[in-house]
Amino acid sequence: QNFDSKSIHEKRAAILKKLKIPSKKDIEKHTFRAQHEGYRDISGVAPDSDTETYFKVRAELNDKKWKGVPFILEGGKRLGTAQKEIQIIFKHPRPCLCPTGEHHKNELLIRFEPKEEILIEFWSKKPGFSFETTPHMFHFTLREPREHIPYIEEYAKLLLDCIRGDQTLFVSTSEIQAMWRFTDPILDAWKKGLVPLHSYKPDTKEVIQTSNYIQ
Repeated sequence: QNFDSKSIHEKRAAILKKLKIPSKKDIEKHTFRAQHEGYRDISGVAPDSDTETYFKVRAELNDKKWKGVPFILEGGKRLGTAQKEIQIIFKHPRPCLCPTGEHHKNELLIRFEPKEEILIEFWSKKPGFSFETTPHMFHFTLREPREHIPYIEEYAKLLLDCIRGDQTLFVSTSEIQAMWRFTDPILDAWKKGLVPLHSYKPDTKEVIQTSNYIQ
C-alpha cells in the first residue's frame, strides 16, 4: 500500500469512475429535491428561485464487489440541529435467524457533528434457554463538542498542508471530472423539471420523512 497523495487520488478517482451514470428513469425514481419555506424571501435570492436546499440521491457502483449495494447521499439546509454522519447498514443474513419475525440489521454509525463518535449496534441472542435477541451498542467518542471549534481546526490543517505541499486532503482533477460525470445528468434533469421541487418547513426533519421512499 502506498499512502502518498498521488496514489490516494488515483484510488479515489477509480472508485468515483465506477459510479453508475443515472438514466432519466433512475433520476425520476431515485432522486428527491426540496426547498425550505421562506428561502425565496432571503435577500439576494430570486423570488422565483427553484434552487433546492435539500436533496437525496440513490447511487450505485458498477463493480462486482458492490453489486446491489445502494449508496444514499443526502444533505440540506435548515434541518434543525446540524448533523454530519455516515451510516452503514449491514446486509440482512439469509436465511433469517430472527426468532420473532422482526428483521434486525447491524449498523455502524460514524458521526462528525454534533459529536465526533463511532457507534456500532449489533444484535445477539439473550443468555438463557429462550431464543430471543437483544441489541448491544459499542460507543467510542473522540472528544467532547466543547473541545472542538467547528471549521477552525479543519482549515488550519488544510493551510498547513498547503505550506507543506501535501495534497492528500485536496481533490484532484480526475476526481472532480468523475463526480461531475455522475451529477451533471441529475442537475440537468432537475433544471428541466423532471423531478418536482418539494417544499418543507425550515428547522424541522419533516422533509427527511417525506423523502424516505428513496431507498
